[in-house]
Amino acid sequence: MNPINDFLKKIQSSPTYPYQQKINELKKKLRDTDYKAIKYAEGLISEEEYAPIKAEREAYRVQIREAEAKIAELKSSAVKE
Repeated sequence: MNPINDFLKKIQSSPTYPYQQKINELKKKLRDTDYKAIKYAEGLISEEEYAPIKAEREAYRVQIREAEAKIAELKSSAVKE
């Protein structure tokens, strides 16, 4: 038996795992577009150019909050059991 593999299997079998994976992916997408937000803040791209990126980033944040709420719900129901 490999304790690391056992640990990974336990984590991956958790009902919160897919939601945490989604959060990680979305946070990476936010990081990948940070430079565009900085360019906008520094006046290097226009409001018109930044608008679709801004909407995309806000959609990522909404999805992150939804996944975090689902994780909290799952943890709360697990504590009650």
